[in-house]
Amino acid sequence: QDADTQIVYVGEKPDATIYLEEGYGSEFCEGDSSLLIVHDYDIQNRYIWRHNRVPVKINRSAFGVKQTGNYSLLVVEPMAGCKDSSDNYYLKKLPVPPKPELIISEGSDSLCPEEDVTLSITNGIDDYQYDWWRNGFFYSDENEEYLNGHLLEGDYQARAHIFNACAIKSDVITITHKTAPDKPSIFSNDGPELFLMSCDNQNAKTYQWYKDGEKIRVRIKYPDGTK
Repeated sequence: QDADTQIVYVGEKPDATIYLEEGYGSEFCEGDSSLLIVHDYDIQNRYIWRHNRVPVKINRSAFGVKQTGNYSLLVVEPMAGCKDSSDNYYLKKLPVPPKPELIISEGSDSLCPEEDVTLSITNGIDDYQYDWWRNGFFYSDENEEYLNGHLLEGDYQARAHIFNACAIKSDVITITHKTAPDKPSIFSNDGPELFLMSCDNQNAKTYQWYKDGEKIRVRIKYPDGTK
């Protein structure tokens, strides 16, 4: 070999292309993450992941992102020192709404026939959307901070979300139905000085009499003999 001969190594420019793994997005919820992948990973090269231009991870074919910011990749070919940088990916972490606090604001959790109940969210925030769930399944998307009516029996929850993302559900409120007494038939016993009326339902807890649709006070004798 001639003493004046110099060996020059000509390296190839590495590929710094990165992409989002399938199933991951540029926005993710707090507590979750996104995932960036190297397009053509070569174990011989040096890989430097950067967050807002600051090196954070080295020599990894994938990078799990948990914070908002600009992400990029610098690749260095070791023999000739050739370099390549990827485009920036801006990824954003979204906040999870506060857990809805659910109460019964009107009525009871045990309903008689035709009674209504109102479930209300006490800590609702205008920036979030709300919908309602029963027994673990979607029930109503009226986006109201309350649910009113003669609700079916079941376990109710309110869900806070950001356009169906970053959702969180309230604790459960269980609604049950009471069984109504049998419809009574009434009878009268005419007398010269006393007008006596009675009904055939002997199992009710209390009795209320009406005249022309208005409540009236009468002397009542209960089935057990009390008055």
